Amino acid sequence: MSVFAIDSSKAIQQTLAIIKPDAVKSNQEDAIMSRCVDEGFTIIAQLRTCLTEEQIETIYERQKFMPHYGELKQFLKRLVIGATSFNLFQ
Repeated sequence: MSVFAIDSSKAIQQTLAIIKPDAVKSNQEDAIMSRCVDEGFTIIAQLRTCLTEEQIETIYERQKFMPHYGELKQFLKRLVIGATSFNLFQ
């Protein structure tokens, strides 16, 4: 089941933006989302949550073998992230 359950059939692009904990903590979330809107995206849903270890492993699968991966997982598990779903329409 998707967190963002909306009809996006007319969208030419769908994007899920995950705003990292340090940006959320330093109140940069609004500026980041404003930039996306300025680039032509429409915000269709927003969520603030903590990622589970399973979600982190799925999202950052490519980094699994990087030396900083364990530190990254610990960093992401302990803080709130912002998740925003965007659509780009013609």
